[in-house]
Amino acid sequence: MAAFKSTENYIATRDLEVAVNASVTLQRPLLVKGEPGTGKTVLAHEIAKAMNMPLIEWHVKSTTKAQQGLYEYDAVSRLRDGQLGEEKVHDISNYIIRGMLCEAFDAP
Repeated sequence: MAAFKSTENYIATRDLEVAVNASVTLQRPLLVKGEPGTGKTVLAHEIAKAMNMPLIEWHVKSTTKAQQGLYEYDAVSRLRDGQLGEEKVHDISNYIIRGMLCEAFDAP
């Protein structure tokens, strides 16, 4: 797998290049924090492009709950379908909405 280096769109410090490559090599997550507009998202896009991997984005707000990253249960739709006599109401998996973390766990 190719090592990450600064790109035309993102100039990374040597320390950041080392951190990204260590994370990739060890297959461990890398937490990047910083003020808005400092290039965190651009970095993620450039790493994905350099590694020829898809990028799964999850935009988190102050009201976002961690549970939403895994899945959400759509009880309202199930209640409505139950009232309408829909057959699919008997299979709860029809009402589970997978979150971005769930998608990431299943991604290659």
